[in-house]
Amino acid sequence: MSTMQIICLESEALYQLVDKVVERIKEKKNTVEDKWLSPAEAMNLLHITSKSNT
Repeated sequence: MSTMQIICLESEALYQLVDKVVERIKEKKNTVEDKWLSPAEAMNLLHITSKSNT
């Protein structure tokens, strides 16, 4: 049978820990991706080489 290990933190220590975790995540994910693609990017992703004029 395994035993449960519990870590207790005071409120201020918890907030400091959360701040450090958020900061570290932001450092690791330094780039912000755009929601929208440019027409050229969309064409590239869809392997379209030219626009058709119909």
